[in-house]
Amino acid sequence: MRTLPGQKRASKGHTRGTSGATPALFPSSQVDALIMYEDTVPCIPPELTDKVIDFVAEEEDAKLVLKNCSLACRAWLPRSRHHLFRCFTVKERWGFSKFLDFLEYYPELSVNIQTLELHEGGFGYMDNDPWMNYDVAAIPNSVTSHIRSLHLENMHWGLLSSDAREFFTTQFPAVESFSIARTAVSLSFLTVRDIGWEEYPDKFALENTQRHHGLHIDSLLLVDHALFPWILEGHLAPGVRTLEIRQNDIGDIEVIGRILQHIGPSLEELNIHFPFTHLGSSLHPTVVDSKSANLEVLTLAQSDADTFDYLSWINRFLSKVRSQIRRVHITMKGVPARPPLGYWLCINATLGTEMFKNLEEVVVTINRSLIGPQEAAEVYTRYLSIPKQRGLLRIEYMST
Repeated sequence: MRTLPGQKRASKGHTRGTSGATPALFPSSQVDALIMYEDTVPCIPPELTDKVIDFVAEEEDAKLVLKNCSLACRAWLPRSRHHLFRCFTVKERWGFSKFLDFLEYYPELSVNIQTLELHEGGFGYMDNDPWMNYDVAAIPNSVTSHIRSLHLENMHWGLLSSDAREFFTTQFPAVESFSIARTAVSLSFLTVRDIGWEEYPDKFALENTQRHHGLHIDSLLLVDHALFPWILEGHLAPGVRTLEIRQNDIGDIEVIGRILQHIGPSLEELNIHFPFTHLGSSLHPTVVDSKSANLEVLTLAQSDADTFDYLSWINRFLSKVRSQIRRVHITMKGVPARPPLGYWLCINATLGTEMFKNLEEVVVTINRSLIGPQEAAEVYTRYLSIPKQRGLLRIEYMST
């Protein structure tokens, strides 16, 4: 049977460096047939190696068998099971120590790690003196230079030492996705090219503007409205294609418009959540003049009722859109009764204008409504007759 790179041919019935017999799982001819070749370098399919390991593990004295099995030797592991080491999740300091021990024992696997997730304690836990301040710099460059996705959880960015922040912002040159969850800085789904930002009590600013030119983001989720001024100060580089805003302040309407202006024509998908009902029927000029000329997908959602001001705001926003919208998704949570006819007829008429000639889908989602699913489908189908006639309307009913 052919040997893998780094292995010597074992004597018949024995593995290299041991005296135990290798189990005859397959005839050598079958194993040869199952080995794939690419550029003359043999490679066993991951699916097969998983089955081999599982098969051997079921036998008596499995640990001894695995130790003696040439397919499980150290030279084979990095070459044939590298798909198991593409993502590492490290929880708390003790897990980080084990992670470093693993890298020390298998340094050749460093180049295969593409995703690294670091958790500071459990859910709801936030240490005033994070372990990352002392340990994170121990991650070798052989790992950080290949990481493409970096995720930090339960970690307060402002509590990190300057050295730790510098490490995260400078030692991951290949990172494409940077995510921070359950922390004071609510940024997620970031595609990052040059990243260099720091949190202050009431302000966000960039360090070393000569080197860092802002976040180059493909998709951005904003949960904390405190990030709005940071973006408007110019730290968000152009090129955002998807923007989702979950705003908690009615006064943020003006700021949202300014953010849309800042992003400009690159925006293709806009998703806005309105938790409160009193939006007012007027649109701020910054929203109207956002210049989102390439916007294709528009999603609007609001909690607590199918209200007059929300519907009026939707209609006025749709009537001011200067883009060829392809998909509109309207979500209402907590609809108390039959929705108001007049405003929906206005929305229906707007969707029939020339601006929406390229429309491909209109979705209305009703969540936690006091009207039943059948009545809701009948009512909204009648109210939105134009997209219904064009075969574009879809009604979704959710009870939770």
